[in-house]
Amino acid sequence: MPSIFFMNRRLSVGGDELSIPSLCSIILRTFWCFAIVVMMMEARSDLTDCESTGLVNFYFIASLTCFVLAIGLEMMIFNNSLKGVIADSSVRSKIGHLLMVHMGFGMGQLCLAIIGISLAFLFEPSCANDDKSHLLLRVLLLTLSLSQIVDASVLCCCCILVVGAKTNSLFEPNNDESGNVSFEYELLASENMEKALAERCKWLCQVLSCISCKQFGGHDLEADFAHLARVVARIFHTEDYLDIVPSDVVAGIVLLRSRQRDENKRKEICRLSVMTEDVESGRSVNDIPLQYKNRVMKHNKWWRVGARKVLDMENSEDKRLLDEAAYFSRYALAIYSWYLYIFDHPLCGPCEVCMFGSLNCTRNFHRRQRRRAMAKQNDSFDSEEFELRNCSNKFPIVKGDNCFHTHEAALLKVAGLNDCELAFATFQNDVNLTPYAILIDHERKSIVITIRGTMSFDDCIVDALAEPCSMEACGEKWGFDGKDMHAHKGALDRAKWVRENIKEMGVLKSLTGNDKKEYSPLSNSCRNYDIRVVGHSLGAGIAVLVGYMLQPQYPSVRCLAVSPPGGLIDPSHAKSCKSFVLSVILHNDMVPRLAMKTLEEMRDEILELIGRAKVNKTTVMRSLLKNPKPCLSELAYERDEPRAPTAYDRQLNHFRVWMSQVNTARPNFKLDPPGRLLHLIKTHRKFNRTGTYTPVWSDPDDFNEMVISSSMFTDHWPTRTVPILSETLQELVKEYEEARESMGSNGRRQSAEFLEMCGARKTSGGDFL
Repeated sequence: MPSIFFMNRRLSVGGDELSIPSLCSIILRTFWCFAIVVMMMEARSDLTDCESTGLVNFYFIASLTCFVLAIGLEMMIFNNSLKGVIADSSVRSKIGHLLMVHMGFGMGQLCLAIIGISLAFLFEPSCANDDKSHLLLRVLLLTLSLSQIVDASVLCCCCILVVGAKTNSLFEPNNDESGNVSFEYELLASENMEKALAERCKWLCQVLSCISCKQFGGHDLEADFAHLARVVARIFHTEDYLDIVPSDVVAGIVLLRSRQRDENKRKEICRLSVMTEDVESGRSVNDIPLQYKNRVMKHNKWWRVGARKVLDMENSEDKRLLDEAAYFSRYALAIYSWYLYIFDHPLCGPCEVCMFGSLNCTRNFHRRQRRRAMAKQNDSFDSEEFELRNCSNKFPIVKGDNCFHTHEAALLKVAGLNDCELAFATFQNDVNLTPYAILIDHERKSIVITIRGTMSFDDCIVDALAEPCSMEACGEKWGFDGKDMHAHKGALDRAKWVRENIKEMGVLKSLTGNDKKEYSPLSNSCRNYDIRVVGHSLGAGIAVLVGYMLQPQYPSVRCLAVSPPGGLIDPSHAKSCKSFVLSVILHNDMVPRLAMKTLEEMRDEILELIGRAKVNKTTVMRSLLKNPKPCLSELAYERDEPRAPTAYDRQLNHFRVWMSQVNTARPNFKLDPPGRLLHLIKTHRKFNRTGTYTPVWSDPDDFNEMVISSSMFTDHWPTRTVPILSETLQELVKEYEEARESMGSNGRRQSAEFLEMCGARKTSGGDFL
């Protein structure tokens, strides 16, 4: 930062990020100059007999001189880009002028290229060996000319790609004594700016839809782009008020990660000290559940658990909840249908789902196998009567599937349950519609409603409609108290549609025996079944809100939210729904921390760290490759450390004033993840596998900060979360049985080993990955 001013326009790059591009350009140009010299030296012997080649020789010398001068300019740009710090760009003010000179050399190269092409086709020197010499000379001239064209074209394209709007001065605060807040606020979030953002978002969705051949939606958009623009403007719009570029934000994120790493290091030392004191006093080993005593001594990340309450396999309620979460989470994975199945099985997956879906005999055979399994559980089940009624293919009801029935086929394959029955499924998807399915699990005697998460561009738009919306009208319609209740607007709109569609189709009502109209031969057997609403990501948020709407009519409703969105529901109701909502969060998953308030706080901290940086951007980025990682104090000033004020500091102070006015004009409710929060924390890392996770009960406050980590995206992926949940349950059960067998005389030895381990880690400082 700040942006480079080039030809009266502001580029979207800063002068301090040109070091690596200029270094690469220096290396390539130098290599090409040597290559040209070598080619000329090799061809010199063949051209010695040619006469009147003075013009050609002059052209070669002029071209090489131009290349050498360009290398010199790149060196000057490289040297200037490494000067100063991120926020102070006064020492890099010459870069804009150097780029102008560089562009002039580029125009000169184009002129030389035109001259070289003309010489190649028009100039005919007299040589002893005319054919061979003419061909060699033309090859050299065309090679040199084309390299100049490529060189100048790359430079021009780079400038065009990063060019921005015309240079405008940043907005300065109103010094009017009347303090007209509304005037300043309108400048910050004007209707024109929001309309422009809305058009950009709509255009981007249409382009992405065309690129993906409309496989992921986005082609028929009727979304509330005005709402989307307000959210984007509130969190990300700084271009008129702060002179920063995208790479500055990336550097700020790296500094934020460094700050979090330092904080984790302090927490580890502090918690290891407390754990050591507890062992010395005899408290720790007795307080830890039986199956975790071995983990305390062997897991190198056990300090992350701290004083949180871990799930106890001796507690029947904890064991039941973990078992149900591991079992029903597969349904949240299954509703992603063939998209996820083919992603996990790229070689055989397409053939499997097409064959299974398109051949009726194969699909009917699979259905009959499930019905036979059901007949073994229920002696009164008439399989012949079922097969007779199912011959019409009336059931199950499937909407929005393709001609190969790949959605239905993949759903059943991913579910992987031989005794589950598909009752209803819809795969229609746009901004207002979401895919969901109703399945019957006869093993657990449950009717499972599974709702898909984010998979299309339409779903991404719904994710971004994050402003709180009142649920009072929804509560009056469906029979629950929605007064003073607020939820994520996009998830709430989808939940309303799902609840309306469930009522309209009447499937759930028939399955539970509340409707005289018989839905299927298994209707009577579902009368006393529980209802489970499950979902992942956006689907988890929708599932919780659908559960609220179903509870008055179906009190047995239970919700499983796998990786739910953090900004879903207001804090009071997020706690009150603990009786029927269980949320599962994997380690550093970013989505349960993704709330508007969290993003605003992260934005403010990143902007502050950019101003506090004491090194240039290249040094900040290079810190990612160092081991051990540098501390934040090596990269940035402390908050109270004296430093010279910069223009960026003044801009940032003005920006904070404007954002406080935005919060006053448009107050924002805090939203939390719902229900009881089961957090799987990685407490041991192995190089040959993902690691070992320990389940703990967490509070919403534990997810108030975005954790910058290499696993913040992968921990949200459903094919990672669901298997880890099942593996964690199996490992805990196994460790519990082993701990019971070894309990007794080993207690004192384990306490001594634990005390020795804590002392060793406290001395070494631990491993902070």
